[in-house]
Amino acid sequence: MSKIFVLGYNKTGTKSLAKALEILGYDVLHTRGGRKSLEVMYDNLVEDKPILNGLDKYDCYLDYPIFEPIIFSHIIDEHSMAKYISLTRSLDGYTESVLQDKIRNLESGIEDSWNWLGVGNKEVFENYPEYQKEWVKGKTKFKHQSNLRWLEKKGIDYLNFNICDDGDGWEELCSFLDKPIPDKKFPNEY
Repeated sequence: MSKIFVLGYNKTGTKSLAKALEILGYDVLHTRGGRKSLEVMYDNLVEDKPILNGLDKYDCYLDYPIFEPIIFSHIIDEHSMAKYISLTRSLDGYTESVLQDKIRNLESGIEDSWNWLGVGNKEVFENYPEYQKEWVKGKTKFKHQSNLRWLEKKGIDYLNFNICDDGDGWEELCSFLDKPIPDKKFPNEY
């Protein structure tokens, strides 16, 4: 079975897609922020081992650090025959969702999340400046386009998948993976 890598930032439908891939019978590593996965991959790079060494039992990989361009370039080099899914949503929707998650976390007493957004209390993120939102969108777009360019340079076909805005679901996913469409509604996980 070919491995599947998802280039999808948090808040683009990764939980829903992870659940859908599990329903299709894949063993999924949804890193949910991926600190441990990043440490493993970093050690693999330092020790000149395959990038997924120690994580290679899975069929599918979603979330950070998979989409980080430095990591992703090694994944493509080592897994050129894998399937790749570009999971996206509108940049405005992504930015608002990230900020709302940061606010929810702060309300729950979790301060160590989305640190790259900056520091502050709930009010800071409720009144996040427009120029910062533009920075978030630009950073996100740049990284994602960089990854897609790597795929295109290598001649690797990929699926453009947008659950949040376009309502993509079983038909697009199963067609790409050559799987029968399950007799279930496409997952809507939060």
